[in-house]
Amino acid sequence: MTLVDCTREKFSKYEQLLNDAGQKPEFWDVVVITARDDSQKSIFDYQISLKKQRHEVPSFVKYIVISDPPGVKVGSGGSTLHCLEYLANNFGQHSLSQWKVLIIHAGGFSQRFPSQSVLGKVFLTLPCSKYPIQMLEALLMMYISIPGKMNYGVSCKTSELLSVYRGIFEYII
Repeated sequence: MTLVDCTREKFSKYEQLLNDAGQKPEFWDVVVITARDDSQKSIFDYQISLKKQRHEVPSFVKYIVISDPPGVKVGSGGSTLHCLEYLANNFGQHSLSQWKVLIIHAGGFSQRFPSQSVLGKVFLTLPCSKYPIQMLEALLMMYISIPGKMNYGVSCKTSELLSVYRGIFEYII
């Protein structure tokens, strides 16, 4: 199977996920998106609410935007620890051993991509598929097979890199 075929298959599975009103499929229980501050968090929350209304993201997933703590920025590693602490404090210590969590690091200044500094790279529009999609949907599509291969736990990804998983292989786009 080629990279193109693999990507088409993931797009098709994602569309089925959006259209299936039946039983909850094996997918992420929680998707956490990091924001650089409370202002960016508000923008991200609003964008996600629009996506949920338009059925662009799976409705059975809990979406949480967590802003980095104020003060000195400690990067993705510090942001990951902050997210894990938030989940444990707000949903209980055992939540991480019962959920499949995807953390998408999207908070930042978009210095390499200044046109995305307001909405963030996670809401960058991509000209692919039958209709334009944003990076968030592309990430959820590309990582659609990961939850089925894990019991529970956390997977951390960046909002600016698409990896295509097929079996044990990873293709970086």
